[in-house]
Amino acid sequence: MHAIRNPSLVLGERTRVALYELRTSKRLTEITDAAITLEMSTRLSRNCCVAFVNVGAPSILYELLGTCNRSLPHVEIVRIVLLTLRNVSKHKDLLNDVATPGSGGVILDLVQMFRDKDDVFVVALIIFSRLLRYNKKLKETCSQPENMKRLTHVLKKVAPSGSDLRIPGSRHGTSK
Repeated sequence: MHAIRNPSLVLGERTRVALYELRTSKRLTEITDAAITLEMSTRLSRNCCVAFVNVGAPSILYELLGTCNRSLPHVEIVRIVLLTLRNVSKHKDLLNDVATPGSGGVILDLVQMFRDKDDVFVVALIIFSRLLRYNKKLKETCSQPENMKRLTHVLKKVAPSGSDLRIPGSRHGTSK
């Protein structure tokens, strides 16, 4: 009822405004608020997920993720943005749009950088797994020796001591 009286409350309009804020704002509070709006809209509406990919939002979010560090405000932004990408990546028909040319590198950077922060690490791995499963080009890129070495390094850090876990296609396990 409120949305009928105030069009700015309509989910699609809030999504559009949030994307604009992400592209233009330099203030962390505005960026965080915009990310929260995107996470909510993509969680609640498949139509917002479609609109999200149609305007190229995944690229905007990956660019934003690439600028974040490990400070608490940035970690919160990373967490919210990853939840947004996870929401959109639940829709198999949108996965190729979520897998932008630079997405694999950004997600791999996050997996490596936040391996000690479960709330970020696990969501990044979920997205990474979905993207790799459904995007052959991204899978080939991430299978390059330098990326396999990075993944093996992360696995060594997070695997239980003494385990012999291996990354499929990698010659290296976690054993030293």
